[in-house]
Amino acid sequence: MASTGKPETQRIVHCADGVAWLRQGPLADDHAVLTSLPDHGELRRLSFADWQAWFTDAAAAVVAATAPRSAAVFFQTDRKREGLWVDKAQLVLAGAAAAGGRLLWHKIVCRAPAGTATYGRPGYAHLLCFSRGRVDAVEAATADVLPRLGAMTWPRAIGLEAAAAAVGWLAANVGARTIFDPFCGIGTVLAVANARGLDAVGVELSPGRAEQARTLALPDAPPKPRRARPALLADAAVRESLAALPGWTFADGALRAAFRFRGFAAAFACMTDVAETAEAMDHHPDWRNVWSKIEVALSTHDAGGVTALDVELAQAIAAAVARHGGRDAAG
Repeated sequence: MASTGKPETQRIVHCADGVAWLRQGPLADDHAVLTSLPDHGELRRLSFADWQAWFTDAAAAVVAATAPRSAAVFFQTDRKREGLWVDKAQLVLAGAAAAGGRLLWHKIVCRAPAGTATYGRPGYAHLLCFSRGRVDAVEAATADVLPRLGAMTWPRAIGLEAAAAAVGWLAANVGARTIFDPFCGIGTVLAVANARGLDAVGVELSPGRAEQARTLALPDAPPKPRRARPALLADAAVRESLAALPGWTFADGALRAAFRFRGFAAAFACMTDVAETAEAMDHHPDWRNVWSKIEVALSTHDAGGVTALDVELAQAIAAAVARHGGRDAAG
């Protein structure tokens, strides 16, 4: 248990599976939820169809665990897959309805100024609020469109302004004294809750992110500790890894590949997709984009060659290329 933010607030972070934790029993009446369910890119072990089913079930688990007179708020950003939008709001709505949740409000958060073209991710995000026993009085209405997301503590986080708006609403309208985030990442929601004078409880499966979530402070969050760099792989081990990476080669001390897409927008959307994974890994590709083509080289500079990090990122890039309809440029 840590005391973080205002002196009287507390924060508890459990390193565990969020859905399993939710199913242990209902939350206390003075607990409200603010969370973001993981994207398919964070659960690559699942097929896309299985991820959709998991996502809907997780939303149902969140709403079912929330006290009837309290509320659960979801922050979700849609994304494009194979040229089509994946509407996460619809998936959350289906899961919440299955658990008896009713939609109190649905707000749009601007991720980019109106009129700006974006690739891979839309210029907006969803904030959806559900309750199984509460209604939202007309006279208590708040803005339906939030003009700014706010700064982000890491690429998958809710923006600080959006988080503050949601936490403020939960405190003022539901009487929440504790904010619970079952997929807390590095702790953005928890830090915002503490800064607002509320206690916070989070669950995070990754031990490294759980440790960060215990101490993240706002507004001047401490720098994230760098991930420990793995050892240099032997050339034989690198070549063995290529068996699971069609189209990739090992040359001049790096994993290399080139991909072609239907056009510039698809190529750029793929790069945007990969950028979020690379940021989360704190490991970044050397790459070049010319219209519909992307050329990639992966090596770990401080190790002097290819490491397990490069193989992991190559696998993530291969999955992103498939999602965005790319192919081996030599094919």
